[in-house]
Amino acid sequence: PPAPSVVAPVSPGNTLSPGFGISDAEGTAVLTCVMTSPKGRSVASGPCPVSGVFSTSGFSDGVYTLVVTATDAAGNASSTTVTWTRDTVAPPAPTVTAPASPGNSLSPSFVVSDSEAGVSYTCSAPSSVTVTACGATTSLDLTGNPDGSYAVTVSAVDAAGNTSAGTTSTYVL
Repeated sequence: PPAPSVVAPVSPGNTLSPGFGISDAEGTAVLTCVMTSPKGRSVASGPCPVSGVFSTSGFSDGVYTLVVTATDAAGNASSTTVTWTRDTVAPPAPTVTAPASPGNSLSPSFVVSDSEAGVSYTCSAPSSVTVTACGATTSLDLTGNPDGSYAVTVSAVDAAGNTSAGTTSTYVL
């Protein structure tokens, strides 16, 4: 039979039950699946689940390997191998450094960094304040606000969608 078609979920992913698209052009072929964990332990072995969903609960984060084999009535077999990376750990909270304050800038910029490479950031501030940029340089618009303390809270989000705790930094206008 032709090699089975296997579509892995978005990788990295943070689900414990990833879903794979598994099919074969030869409708009478029997599909068997062998999934191994990052440490080489067997996650699943046997007929492929109709849903394509495998439970990785009880296994560690890392790269999982799925081998799907199609076997026809004559015993001929062909296989396809795909990998998927599970990442369920949030990145560390970012470091957020406020500009010198008190200050008179109505558009203060904070310096943001994180020890995990490749993260993006989410930012929040009080409702009277507009976050004009959210990233390695995070800026606020304090136009129309009275003198006082203004805080911005920044969280890091990794490629798998895990979100860190927020770090808050304050600027005094």
